[in-house]
Order: sequence, then C-alpha cells, then structure tokens
Amino acid sequence: METPWIVAAVLAGVWVLSLLFQLGDLGTSTFDASTAHDGERRGRVSRQRTRGLFWVVPFASVVLVGIGVGVDFASRLFFDLGQPLLGLVLALALGAAAAGAALVLIVGLVSDSAIDYRDLRDELRSAGTERISRDEIAGLRRWLAAIDGERRGGRARVPSTPAAIGYLFSAGIVRILPVLIGLAVSVAVVVAVGERQLPWLIVLGFLVPVLSGGLAVAGSQAFLRAEAAWRDVHEKQRAETVRLLTELERRSVKRNAGLGDRVTRALQILREQQG
Repeated sequence: METPWIVAAVLAGVWVLSLLFQLGDLGTSTFDASTAHDGERRGRVSRQRTRGLFWVVPFASVVLVGIGVGVDFASRLFFDLGQPLLGLVLALALGAAAAGAALVLIVGLVSDSAIDYRDLRDELRSAGTERISRDEIAGLRRWLAAIDGERRGGRARVPSTPAAIGYLFSAGIVRILPVLIGLAVSVAVVVAVGERQLPWLIVLGFLVPVLSGGLAVAGSQAFLRAEAAWRDVHEKQRAETVRLLTELERRSVKRNAGLGDRVTRALQILREQQG
C-alpha cells in the first residue's frame, strides 16, 4: 500500500475514535441535563457526575497506552541496547508520570464532592425549631458565602447554537480537536486519491469534518444545557437555604452545641478544599 493511503487510513482510524468520544460526550451531557433534579441522596444526586466519570475512561486508556510503550522502550534500553542507566531513568520517569496521572484522576473525582447548597440546607432542616447563637449564624453565613464563591463565580451561558459555537472555541483544544482531525483526514484523502477518478471518496472525505463539526456543536450545546439545568437546581436549593437561614436567624438566642460543631466542621472542610 502506498504511503499516502497508509496515512489516510491511520488518520481515519484516529478520527473514528474521536467520533466515539464525541458521541459519548453528547450522550453523557444529555443524560446530565435530563437528570438535573434535587434528589434524596445527600451530597451526591444534586451534582453533575456522569460526564466527568465518562472522561476517566479515555484519559486512563491513553495514559496506560503511553506507559506501556514507555516500558517497552525502557526494557529495550536495559536489555538489548546496553544502556541500563538510561533505561532505569526512563522507568523512574514513567513511574512518576503514572503517579501524576493517578493524582489528576483522584483530584478530578474528589473535587466533585465539594459541600454545596444541599448540604447546608439539610443542616438547616435538621436544626428544626432549635435556637442558636449569633456566632453560629455568622458561621452559617460564611458557609453560604463559600458555596456561592464556588457555584456562582462563572458567567451564566444560554444553551443556544451561537453560544455553543462560542463555547466550542473557548473551551480548549479537546472539543475542537476532532474537527481538526477530520480536516486532516480530508486533506489526506485528497492527496491519496491524486489523479484517480474517485469522486465519491473525495466527497466522503469532505463529509468527515462536517460530521465532526456538527457533533462538536451539538456536544457543546448539550453541555451548556446541562449546565443551565443544574444551575436552576442549585438556585432553587439556594433560595430555600436562604429562607431557612433567615427563619433560623429570627429565633437565634442561645448556642446549640451540636449544630455549631457541624458548622465548624463544614467550614474546615471548605477551607481544606479551597486550599
């Protein structure tokens, strides 16, 4: 097989993988939007998790493939090429890379477990008709302000097609990369075809970036739709939290040790997460 055809085939294979990731991203974002509600399981149902968990699989796969290739090369250096020191250094570097990748995955998963409005609202509900001190009310206000800093820092985006296109170009290389791969496939197909009379193949090659672009816009719009749906959930939780906090503040007279300890512990968790 000629080299241009080999290049076109390899790029087409890479594009198919990127297409699968685009479909997965679109599906998980759509699922996150459809499941945006205030569930019953504390500290979990009120957060987006499906899409984040989905991307763990391709990230871990790429890391494992890279480490496997590196280990193979390091073994060659150690046993076949007579350079054991360089092989040892490469093996240590691979170990550090694996540890770093694992840390990134852990941080990405744990960061989604930050305390949110639902947790504070549940604490206020558990207080019932208890009366607490002004200091504890101030602690609850700081807790609410800390959650506001995490949840309300970004700009609200409308899930429209123009907004999705704008987000596509501002979200980084990950979302635009499949489109670039599709363009590379089109160029490779044109070069491989050359002067041959294969117009259907050229048309098929040009449809590749069009399909990738359409899925990229659809995925961005689904993500913005999920973001808007969860923002509505969080705003409703916040409104109820503020109402309960106001009612608790009206009857605050004396200190309640149990609630005060829980507030102190929650604020400490927030400081550790933000630090």
